[in-house]
Amino acid sequence: MTKYSLILITVILFGVTNSLRALPTNVGPSSFQFKVYSAQFVSVDVAIENNKVFIDWSVAENQLAYQFEIETSKDGKNFRTAAIIFGTDMPAKANYRFFEKAVTQKTFYRIKLVDKSQKVEYSQVVAVSPKQ
Repeated sequence: MTKYSLILITVILFGVTNSLRALPTNVGPSSFQFKVYSAQFVSVDVAIENNKVFIDWSVAENQLAYQFEIETSKDGKNFRTAAIIFGTDMPAKANYRFFEKAVTQKTFYRIKLVDKSQKVEYSQVVAVSPKQ
């Protein structure tokens, strides 16, 4: 290392040390607030059209969504995964659609959203009955 390199390092360290001393002494962990964003549902709708059940949903902060698991249930309590749909990485709000063959009895649906930090959120439960 040359003499000039040592002087430059000393000047940089001196500047950093002085900057640290300039911080207020009352700064503690509770002084900083970080808002953690995650993807979240905006709406979920279900409808029967042309002998198919369509589930449409919108998500805010879509770029944070990793996948959506469409879950179905006959009793509204015990759900099973019917399909997995991966997020699009589009920023802001995004709309999604899933469809399957029309049901022959009342069926409940919900969507499990898994974001990129592995946080899980469930949509509201929506139900559809076959047309009479």
